[in-house]
Amino acid sequence: KEITPRAFALHYKLDNGVENSISIPLLADERFHEYTYEMKLLELDQKAHLTGLRITPIIVDGRSNIVSISNRNNWVKISDIRLIYKEDLN
Repeated sequence: KEITPRAFALHYKLDNGVENSISIPLLADERFHEYTYEMKLLELDQKAHLTGLRITPIIVDGRSNIVSISNRNNWVKISDIRLIYKEDLN
């Protein structure tokens, strides 16, 4: 069964108690791709530290609601994950 649109939810937890998630769409061409997300877009407390991270495959239904996938048939293969620190150049 084809799953479209493909996406994953990046759930994060910070040391200040903030817990939330963002969804990132995936290309469905079965090739390897690099995805990045600028955490500064979340406008989080600059002094907070990341204490938890979880990645969950998801789909978006016709009403734009995010639906988590817990079925083992719907895997996303992640070959590498990195947290990159970039100084704000502004």
